[in-house]
Order: sequence, then C-alpha cells, then structure tokens
Amino acid sequence: MAFAVEFRDLYVRAPVFIDEILKGKGRETSIEQLTRVGQWINLRTARTLRLIIPRALLLQAQRVIE
Repeated sequence: MAFAVEFRDLYVRAPVFIDEILKGKGRETSIEQLTRVGQWINLRTARTLRLIIPRALLLQAQRVIE
C-alpha cells in the first residue's frame, strides 16, 4: 500500500512553470506542494505476503493493482 501524489495533477501544473521559466521569471516562481494524494494497494504483493486487506480499505483506494 502506498500514498502517492497524483501524477496527473503534476502534469496539469507543469506548463505553468515552463511558461514562467521561458519568460525569464524562474526566480519568481513559487514552490508548490500538492495536497491531494492517492492511495494505491497492490493485491498481488499482499497475497504473496499472505496479508488480508479489509474490504473497506479496498473501497477507499483510488487504485487497486490486481
């Protein structure tokens, strides 16, 4: 199981940063931290380790890898 940043959100923000850098405003660009994270569960690994993942946890996950 992992909590990770949604890469789609990073791809949406990237053009804004590139635009500012190409316009010469790279020093003025603020640092941002994404607040949305996704929960991913790898069931194949869980089965290999003989772990039981509760159904409620599986329903909350944004991505379940079979």
